[in-house]
Amino acid sequence: MAETEQQQQQQQNKEQSPFLTVYSFDRDEKKYSLTQFVTKLQFRLRYAGIPYVNGFGSRQQAPKAKMPYVRIMEGDSAGELAGDSALICERLVAMGKMEDVNKDLLPEERATDLCLRAMVEDRMYYLTLYERWYDNYDSFRDQGPFVGIPGGIRHVVCSLAYQYAKLILYFQGTGRYTSDEVEGFKAQAMGALADFAEAARKKRSNGSSDGTVKKPFWILGGEKPTEADFTLFGYLSGMLVTPTQPATTALIKSHPSLVDYIARIHRTYFSDLQGLV
Repeated sequence: MAETEQQQQQQQNKEQSPFLTVYSFDRDEKKYSLTQFVTKLQFRLRYAGIPYVNGFGSRQQAPKAKMPYVRIMEGDSAGELAGDSALICERLVAMGKMEDVNKDLLPEERATDLCLRAMVEDRMYYLTLYERWYDNYDSFRDQGPFVGIPGGIRHVVCSLAYQYAKLILYFQGTGRYTSDEVEGFKAQAMGALADFAEAARKKRSNGSSDGTVKKPFWILGGEKPTEADFTLFGYLSGMLVTPTQPATTALIKSHPSLVDYIARIHRTYFSDLQGLV
């Protein structure tokens, strides 16, 4: 899609009444979501100029039994429920409401994009989950996504969730490592992301890394974002909105290229939200 066509579609989307409700467990619409996949979807919608409203979700109602999920309104219908952030975006692309941002990538770029998304969602997600449940259980229980549940009930719910998380992490593999080993894996992965970000920043700044160009730069170094950018920003911002994973937060802040990457996207697309630490 040409740049002018994309801008026209974004403008048309903005002029429409919200036809999407994004459901999550978040209660404060002025702050970033506590769930990386919610922010990932919101970023995708904001980039496309698709208006949406937020709603408080129910796991029983969610098509995939997880957050986020959406209700897509068309005409006078009751709306279509769709779950999973990636599948929601695929549905909107198929409806012609959202651009396929990866359609013009070269095969090797498409492969790199997919590998980055897999590293974040299928590797780093579980490494961070380990830190939250194993190393910072009390903080995660009282300041994480369960914060809206009344105290006594929250303790019971989190105790059950902890057993479930331990089971998932063990069979997934991450739960078989020590905390030091997990931190080592995390440092390697974060360093790789920082290397990508630094290379992209230099490419879009004509070799300058002094931050003089304040527009967002994208992780593959192109003029437009790819799916990896929405995934990566969702993850990185999610690590900066709660104190439930201090080691990961400190690791992100130790890489200036990642801090700059987050800040530029925040200023451009999320300046109305608070909560990044």
